Amino acid sequence: MVRQKSSITLMAVAFLALCGYMGLEHALSERGADRNASGVRGAGEVVMSTEAAPSDAEMDTIAASLADIPGLYDLAVLPDDRGDGQFVVSAMVEVETASGQLPDPTVAFRDMRADTDAYLSDLYLLKEPIAEAEITFTEGGTIVGTAGLGRSAYAHLAARTAGEDLAGAMEGAHQDDTSVDEACWIELKPLAN
Repeated sequence: MVRQKSSITLMAVAFLALCGYMGLEHALSERGADRNASGVRGAGEVVMSTEAAPSDAEMDTIAASLADIPGLYDLAVLPDDRGDGQFVVSAMVEVETASGQLPDPTVAFRDMRADTDAYLSDLYLLKEPIAEAEITFTEGGTIVGTAGLGRSAYAHLAARTAGEDLAGAMEGAHQDDTSVDEACWIELKPLAN
């Protein structure tokens, strides 16, 4: 019963992460044409602010910092919609062995934790305006894990762990996916072979 409840929870979290990711992708595609727009004038001269998408230089810096994440196959960097010029970075990572096979669940779990640590540390060590970082893991196209951490939560946990086992610290922290700066969640459930 506990395993079934945990599986249902994982599926719900994975579904929400996927929906959020798809929403980010949709928002990015709509903003692509107005990449450098700072406002839009409509009828009656009402000015609506439009957040700019990240610059090419910011995208290049972020992508280069993640070169050490094996299996990274999709990356989205979008405004956080708070109007503060910060971004949410979301990535999709395929968990597999060097030969392209699904790994043993123990190895997959270890690799996802290590990739979570590297991904979050790589991003937050940059001087880019990143408010929140999210990572979703897949095995053969099936979502098997997700983690996210806001900048403030990262600063607190990284200081506490001194850069070691950030994923472990996240597991022990209050799980919150409702805020941006204080966001902290992690759920990793590799497939059994």
